[in-house]
Amino acid sequence: MALPSSLDVNRLLLAHSTLSAVTAAGSSPSYNLPIALYGLLVVDKDPESLRTFAILHLLSFVLDIIWLTNYASYSSSFALFLVVINFVLKPVTFLAVLANLKQRNEPALPSSFGNQQVWSMPGGYNAQAQASAPYQSFSEAPEDEEPQAAARSAGQSASKPQAAQGSPAKPAGGYHSIGDD
Repeated sequence: MALPSSLDVNRLLLAHSTLSAVTAAGSSPSYNLPIALYGLLVVDKDPESLRTFAILHLLSFVLDIIWLTNYASYSSSFALFLVVINFVLKPVTFLAVLANLKQRNEPALPSSFGNQQVWSMPGGYNAQAQASAPYQSFSEAPEDEEPQAAARSAGQSASKPQAAQGSPAKPAGGYHSIGDD
């Protein structure tokens, strides 16, 4: 795997763009030029865009197989020759992009199709969000109920919450609370 890591991805993408632009005048796949230009734009940017390009490039390789078997016009042999060269360079470019991602210490394609974080239920009801989320987890008592819990443990009746500094206490609850108002 030393060959793809030693290749310059910018030059490979420039070769793809040039081959696609030259063959665009003749009979060639129309999707190759936009994908190659997208690759030139994102090769030095964030890794997620580079992963997206790698997936598009792999998809265009599969589409090139279909195009070459079904739609290739053998009358224009020079354009077909350039399309075949572009087709042969695609796996090399794909491996070079993966090597580029690995050099950046980014995950490669098979492990990065989904988000790297574990999915959590909206509303902050997970263990990881306890410290950072503004929501309360089920295992913790609300901040305004902590004095009530201390009062219960001391043997006092906590049926009615005590008001702090003369203001009427509001019962703990969600958006709708049914209580003594």
